[in-house]
Amino acid sequence: MKVPETLRRLTYTIERHEELQSINPVVSYSLLLHALQQAFALRGQGKATDVESTKCLQEWMDRIENLPERQIPKPEAAKKLEAFAVSVFINADRADKSGQHGKATAQKFRAAACFLEALNAYADHVDLEVYADKIKYSKFRAAKIMQSVMTGDEPEGPPVITDEERAIRDQLDALDGSMLPTVGGDIDDIIDDVGYSQDGPPEATQEPKQSPPQFLPKVAEPEPEPMPVQTPAELTPEMVTQLQRYIKIVNSAIDFKDLKGARDNLKLALDVLPAQ
Repeated sequence: MKVPETLRRLTYTIERHEELQSINPVVSYSLLLHALQQAFALRGQGKATDVESTKCLQEWMDRIENLPERQIPKPEAAKKLEAFAVSVFINADRADKSGQHGKATAQKFRAAACFLEALNAYADHVDLEVYADKIKYSKFRAAKIMQSVMTGDEPEGPPVITDEERAIRDQLDALDGSMLPTVGGDIDDIIDDVGYSQDGPPEATQEPKQSPPQFLPKVAEPEPEPMPVQTPAELTPEMVTQLQRYIKIVNSAIDFKDLKGARDNLKLALDVLPAQ
């Protein structure tokens, strides 16, 4: 998937999204969701509003709407991404501490930073402050190691770890095993608010029918006047396609809290509608 120049900063995230599609679909979906979130944020700042960027954004939205992982509850998807991101960070950190200061370790740190940053897509379900320092550290080590690789200098080891940092890393090690996602759930959690009590739906009560008096003459009711027939506005296939595209963008803009984008595209959709 080609990324336009205005969205270049999202290239690495999209590459990892495509790379993980068959390996870890949930993480792959989460990366695309995060890329969309970042793209909408740029548009909210008046950036990436050119035709090429808009077309690319539309392609991403079409793709994400067709992914089955879109149906997974956000808390569950967040937990899976969190477990994956933490495991990548720990793997990179262990390699670094064992003296592996080559390009592979730098790539692991860069990937860890990308996955941890993607947790922003689930900001309501993850404590992002926990990982802020890990993202900075991952980027720092990736840059340092790559600098040594490119210059041919003696690789510089990781900084000295304080007791507090060591305690945090021990917690991350524990998370690596305890945060693995679980599948399934209690059936009582699925069947909720059915609307009826255990005794079943209430029975409908019927009032006794009353026969009309037989001695009253039957009066003919006047025939209703015909309703005026309104000729519906004609929508061409091109109009329908345009309307569907604008409405899709409006819905996505609302999901990402891009109110300006929602208003702008809603106005464009109204302009397409023919007058009555």
